[in-house]
Amino acid sequence: MEEVNKSCGSETAGFLRALWPPWGFLPWASGWPEHENWGVWVDLGRSQKRNISGPIIIAVLALLVAALYSIRVTYATPYEVWSWWHTFVATIVSIVFALAIGIALFDYQAKRADEVRIKQFRSLISDELSDTIQTLSSGDRMVVHVESSAHEILLAYIQPLVLEEAVKSGLFDSLHTENMLHIARKMHMYNTKTSYFLSVLTAGSSSRHFGSLVAHATQNVEETRQAIVENLRSLLKQMDLPLSPLSEEDKHS
Repeated sequence: MEEVNKSCGSETAGFLRALWPPWGFLPWASGWPEHENWGVWVDLGRSQKRNISGPIIIAVLALLVAALYSIRVTYATPYEVWSWWHTFVATIVSIVFALAIGIALFDYQAKRADEVRIKQFRSLISDELSDTIQTLSSGDRMVVHVESSAHEILLAYIQPLVLEEAVKSGLFDSLHTENMLHIARKMHMYNTKTSYFLSVLTAGSSSRHFGSLVAHATQNVEETRQAIVENLRSLLKQMDLPLSPLSEEDKHS
């Protein structure tokens, strides 16, 4: 008997959803739920009901007014009923046609606005990535002498401002978005490693392992710098974006 009830419930749910999709928010329109899951169904129904209640109420009121007016016309002037229905149908068709045109125009304008934003972002991304490559590929390096060894390191503070805004916009596909996030994280990591290197220098040679700490910090910064430059060039190539001539000169320098 329980299986029969569940089967009937699912058939009823399918019929109601096919007849009128908003029935789907009702708990009993999606099958007969278990007793312990009733609260979840009630919460879901309330949430979805609030979303569609406004348009449904307006539609019901409009139909009610039309029905009452039709009854009034039928009893007052029966010979004008067809004229009234002709006017009513013509009005509905005009409204639907106007709504369709409005939705189409809105969709077209939204697509055009997205295309303009994507074009702007692509230009800004190209500029930011080229500038970052130029900064991280420059020869302005610091030389740190520790005991009998010398360490060269490039210190800079870089920020993925455009990349993060491009990710937030949601205008790019998942592959480009994932690569942007990956590069942005590496940029923040580079800044963190640079700060650690400076803290090691600030501590001075008072530490017993000062030389090894400097060497380790320098290696971390340089490895991250090289990885960022490589990833930036890959992203530019992947998105078919140009690299500024100045950055190209730094590449061969």
